[in-house]
This record gives sequence, C-alpha cells and structure tokens, in this order.
Amino acid sequence: MNNTDDDTEILQTFASRLFWLIFFCPFSVISLFFFYFYFYHICRHYKVLFRKINNHTLLCLLITGYLVVQTELPMTIGFLIRNRVLIETKRFCIFWNYWYYVWTTMSIQFTMLTSINRYLLIFHKAFLMKYKLYCHFLPMICIWLYLPCLHLYFIVFFPYSNTTFDYSKVWCNGPQFLLVTFYVTWDDLFDTFLPTAITVLFNLIIIVRVSCLKRLSANTASKWRKNRRMILQLTAICCSQLIASLPYCIVTLGETYGSSTFALDIYTQVLIYTFYVPSLFSPLFVMVTLPKDIRDKVPVISKCRKKKPNTLSVLRRLSAVDANPTIKDQLQSRNTSVPNRTQTAFSKMRSHRTAPETILETQAQKNN
Repeated sequence: MNNTDDDTEILQTFASRLFWLIFFCPFSVISLFFFYFYFYHICRHYKVLFRKINNHTLLCLLITGYLVVQTELPMTIGFLIRNRVLIETKRFCIFWNYWYYVWTTMSIQFTMLTSINRYLLIFHKAFLMKYKLYCHFLPMICIWLYLPCLHLYFIVFFPYSNTTFDYSKVWCNGPQFLLVTFYVTWDDLFDTFLPTAITVLFNLIIIVRVSCLKRLSANTASKWRKNRRMILQLTAICCSQLIASLPYCIVTLGETYGSSTFALDIYTQVLIYTFYVPSLFSPLFVMVTLPKDIRDKVPVISKCRKKKPNTLSVLRRLSAVDANPTIKDQLQSRNTSVPNRTQTAFSKMRSHRTAPETILETQAQKNN
C-alpha cells in the first residue's frame, strides 16, 4: 500500500509539473511580447498616457506583472524542468522567496487600488481630482514602500540559524515565517485576503450602480457608455486576482488554524502556481483602455478592424445619408468630380447588361 501511494503521488506531481510547464512557456512568451510593446509605446506617448489619471495604477500593474514574468517566473520554470532548485544555496532560496512574495502581493495591492480609483473616477471624479494627492498618489507610494520593507523583515531578516532548506521543492519549501502564526495571519489577511475582498466589493458596487441602474437613469446610462471599457477591464482583472488569491488564503488559514494537511495536495500542485495567472494576462487586460492609435498597431486588432463592416452599420449609414439631403448632394458632387475606377468599371458592366440586343450582337461580332 505504501509503495502504491508513493507511486500515485509521484505521478500526480509529475502531471502537475508538466501541466504548469506547458501552460507557462507559451503564455510567458506572449505576455512578454505585449509587455515590451506597451513599454515602447509608453516611452513614445508618455505625455498622452500619463495625462489620464486612470493609467497610473495600470502602469504599476504592468511593472509588477513584467517583473514577475521576466525575472521570477524563469526560476519556477527551471524548477519545473529539473525538479530541483536552480541554485542550491541558502542565499538563493531567501532571495527567491523574497522576490516572489514582494511582486505577487504588490500586484494584489495595486489591483485593489485600481478598483477604488475606478469607482471614484466614475462616480466621484470631482472629489478624486480635488484630493488626488491623498486618494491616488499617496497610496501608490505607500504600496511601493510597505511591501518590500515588510518582506525584508518577514523573509530576509528572519532568523535562519537552525533552518535547512529543501531544494527538491518549489521556493525551497517556502519562507520560514509561514511557521509563525502571527506572521501567516498578517500576510494572509492584510496583504492578500483583505485587498481581494475590497477589490470584489468595489467591483460589485460599480456593476450594480452602472449595469443594473442604467435603465432607470439617463445619467447612469451615459456613465456606462463612457466608462464601459474601464469597467470591463477592471472586472477581468478582479476575476483573475480572485481566482489566484482567494483559494490560497482559505487553504493557508486552514493549515494554520486547523490541520497541517488541510488540502495539502491541492496547495502544492495547483494553488502555489495560480498567482502567476494575473501577471501573465495583465497585458491583455491593459489593452482595452489604450488609445485607439496604439491599439490598432497590435496585429490581431488591426486585422479585425480591416474586416468588412457589419450589414446593420452599412444600412444605418445609408439611411442617414438618405435622410439628410445635404450629405447626399456632397457625396454625389464628390463622385462626379473625382471618378473612381471601380465605379467606371461597374457603370460599363451595367450599360453592357442593359444595352439593346443589336448593340450586343455587334460587340460580339467585333470580339469574334
């Protein structure tokens, strides 16, 4: 029985590693392409992009996501390939844990700040613009300073005198502060669970006030039309963070205050890797609120925009032209002044079809 259980555990671990390796490799390449694409256009159009206050927290999300995908995720991919830590030293294990916890938790905090700012921007824009120093810039600075300093104390300066790291497990079996109940509770509640709950709360408030009440109030409907891209983007970011962080918090608190083997297989094979999902998909979410001229330079979007127009839109334009005689006269004068090759070709074809039979017979004899 013990040999059978060990073989099953080895197969499950191998299947989990193979799945995450297949998932991480292509999506990391795609997300890095979009990261560099955004950073290039941010450097070119920084005056236009930074003029809008809603782009500031998105830039912070891009930076944290880029640092996770470019610098931290390759360490995890190397572990999944070798089933061992890349550099089997104590310093590397401490650095790896510190680097992972700082940027993943910072991504959760900036998602919370983005939700709060979007709510204020949609419904209390005057208040946000009046107190943007306290409601916008100061929280961003606090997040940039709070999490690196906190994890310096939790991870780097933690006493590792009698600690042995397990190089056969991801992150060398995790940081040692997870063994202290107070530190685990603080990290899970205040750094992960509470920001996720605030993000969900503000998203629900925005969806209820905009989507459900837009039929009752014309003002709310106009707010929906103006801010629908921001709302859809924020909902996607919120859902990705919710999938990543909420199960992790539940399992970690269950292990701390309940059984030490509470959902251990799910934690070691699935939940520890889900924090990479928001960072991998963050460039796709940011694409929604980019300016149109930058968005059209993405190959997928530019091909979609070059497709044929919808039939309903064409009929609406034709009805608008027929309803306004001035537009119709302008189009007719433009067509008569500048003849188009396709129009002349179609006119010849039409005249050829509607010509009398005698003319058609003479043209056929000439062709023969």
